[in-house]
Amino acid sequence: DPDAAAELYEAALSVDPKVPGALDALKRLHYGRRRWRELIRVLEREAEQARDVSVRMMAHYRIGQIHADRLGNRREAITALERAVSEAPDQPFVLDTLARLYEQAGAQQSLADTLERLAACTADPQERLGYLHRIGDLYRDRLADDDAAMKAYERALAIDPAYIPALRALGPMYQAKERWDDLVKMHEAEVAAVHDARRRAVAHARAAEILERTGRWTESTGHHERA
Repeated sequence: DPDAAAELYEAALSVDPKVPGALDALKRLHYGRRRWRELIRVLEREAEQARDVSVRMMAHYRIGQIHADRLGNRREAITALERAVSEAPDQPFVLDTLARLYEQAGAQQSLADTLERLAACTADPQERLGYLHRIGDLYRDRLADDDAAMKAYERALAIDPAYIPALRALGPMYQAKERWDDLVKMHEAEVAAVHDARRRAVAHARAAEILERTGRWTESTGHHERA
């Protein structure tokens, strides 16, 4: 009888909160019977008792998952996942779940901050590029912070000067702010990074056009010759 078993484990824990195996048994029982709030209470007790950071982090993470996926409590889920992050700040699976919830909640600054953490903890350059591009888009489109957006796109291009999404985003922003030198340098870095002849020619032509606009005729001629 699962109910009787749960009562026995609870009684044992009331005598000795650290009785071996009792919390794990209660977690299995409550999960199997889909008693989500009871399971949350057991996980909260586990987080309070655990000395191991990874155990506390996973308990808070599971609480967040239950609130989000089983109970539909986004705010409580975010609170639990923030506690998990405070225990272990560089766990991508926790940060990724938290970012998804921030996005659903429209918490744009918190989302940008969490994407920054994800960008910092990934070892994959392509993943980091994707995070930086999303950060730039958030600052540009949602947070109305062009300077922060440009910094994110610039960091993406520092990883890959030929990364098209960042080039397309940053070019118009440089142009709007009349940052002509930076725009020329962006296209020159693109030329140095790519091997496709047509794309190199286009980048040279764009650099030449900007240099002509700013009266730098000699430099413009050099780019036209290489286009």
